[in-house]
Amino acid sequence: MHVLVRGICRYFCRFLLFYWICFTFPFPLDLVALPLQFVEPKDQPAWMKAADDAFGEGYLWVNREKEDACKWVGEKVFHVEVIIQPTGSGDSMRAYVGCFCAAVSAAAAALLWTVLALFVSWWKLGWRADAFLYGLVRILVRFFLAQMLFSYGFHKVFPLQFPQPSSFRLNEQLGDMSPMGLLWTFMGFSTPYQMFTGAVEVLGGLLLVTRRTTLLGAFVTMAAMAQVFILNMCFDVPVKLYSLHYLVMALYLAAPDMPRLIKVLLLGRAVEARPFALLLENVWIDRTALVLRTLLVAGMLYGQIHGAYHLWSEMYGGPQPPVLGRWEVVSMRVDNKEPHKDDPMIWKSLDFMNKTLVRLSGPTPPNVVYRVAWNPEEKKLTLTKFSTPTWSATFTYDLPQSDALELKGSMDGKVIEAMLKPLPEKSYELKNRGFHWIQELPYNR
Repeated sequence: MHVLVRGICRYFCRFLLFYWICFTFPFPLDLVALPLQFVEPKDQPAWMKAADDAFGEGYLWVNREKEDACKWVGEKVFHVEVIIQPTGSGDSMRAYVGCFCAAVSAAAAALLWTVLALFVSWWKLGWRADAFLYGLVRILVRFFLAQMLFSYGFHKVFPLQFPQPSSFRLNEQLGDMSPMGLLWTFMGFSTPYQMFTGAVEVLGGLLLVTRRTTLLGAFVTMAAMAQVFILNMCFDVPVKLYSLHYLVMALYLAAPDMPRLIKVLLLGRAVEARPFALLLENVWIDRTALVLRTLLVAGMLYGQIHGAYHLWSEMYGGPQPPVLGRWEVVSMRVDNKEPHKDDPMIWKSLDFMNKTLVRLSGPTPPNVVYRVAWNPEEKKLTLTKFSTPTWSATFTYDLPQSDALELKGSMDGKVIEAMLKPLPEKSYELKNRGFHWIQELPYNR
C-alpha cells in the first residue's frame, strides 16, 4: 500500500511538471527572436529580415497547429465550437480546451516518463531522471513567469493597461457600467497606483531570474497574482484562468522551501544554509550559463520596455490629434438618406479617448472601441477593429469651425456622412478633488 501511494504521488508530480511544459508551449521558442529586436525593422540588413520573417512564419505555424488541435478537440470531445480570434479574453472556450489538451498531453508524457524512470532504475544507469526533469521545468517556469510579469508590469509602469477615464466614462452612470468597466475606471483614475502595481510585478519578474532570489520572487509574485486573481474573480475580468495558473506557478516555485520557512517562522528553529551547486558540477558551464542568463534577461527587459514605451508614445506622446474628447452627432446620412432612429448604422457620439482609440456609441451595439489612425496631411482617419484586424473604415474629416467636425466615408459597405459637435466640458468632482494630507471629516460623496 505504501509503495502504491508513493507511486501515485510520483506520477502526480511528474504530471504537474509536464503540464507546465505543455501549458507554456511554445515558450521558450519565442525567446529565440530576442536578438533581432535590438535593430529596428527598417534598419535590418537583408539576412536579418529574412531570419526574422522565417522565424515569424515558423512560430505562427506552431500556433496554428495548436489552434487546429483545440478546434478538433472542442468539436469531437466537448461538442462545442472553438472560435479563434483576437479578443483579449483569456477565458475563452479556446483557453479552456487548450488547458484540457495540455492536461491530457501531460498525463501521457508522465506515463511515458514513469516507464523511462523504471528502465533507468533497472539498468542502474546513474541518471537521476526526476531530478533532471524538475530542474529543467523549474527554470522554464521561472523564466515564463518572468516574461509574463515583465509584459503585464511594464504595461502598467507605462500607464497603458488602464487609461484615464474618458469623457464617455465620466458621463456614464455608475449603474450602467459593467464590473470590468468599473475596475478599469478605478485603476485608470490613479496613474501612480497603476504604476506601483506594475512595478511590483516587474520586481517579481526580476527576482525570479536568479536562483538565489527565486524564493523572494515567488512570494512577491504570489502577492501580485493573488490580488490580480481576486480582482478578476470579483469584477468578472476574463483572465481568471491564466491568472490562476500564474498564481499556482508561484506557489510551485516556493513549495520546496516551505518546510524550511515553517521551521524558521512558526517553530523558531534554525535551518542549515542551502548551497547552490554548480551547473552540471562544472565551473565553466556555470559561468557560461550565467552570461547567457544575463544576456537573455537584458533582451527580455529591452523588448518589454522598448515596446511599452513605443506604444505609450503612439497613444499619448508627440503632437496631439486634431480632435479629442466626446463629440455628439448632430446630423447623419447613410447612403445619402436619413437613417431611421433604430437603424443599426446610426451613431450617437464619438469619444476620441487618445491618439489611437475612439469609442463609437450607438443603439446597437451601445458602444464599440476602435483603433484610429490619423493622416493630418490628407485629413483622413482610419478605424480598425481589435477582433478583426483586416476590417477597416476610412473617413475624411474637416473642421469648418472649432465646434464642428464633419466626417465623410464608408463603413461596412455603407456611405456615411456625419456632422458632430463637441459636448461641453464639465467640471467633474472625481478629477478636481485632488489629494489632501489633512481632512477633518471624510469626503465621501
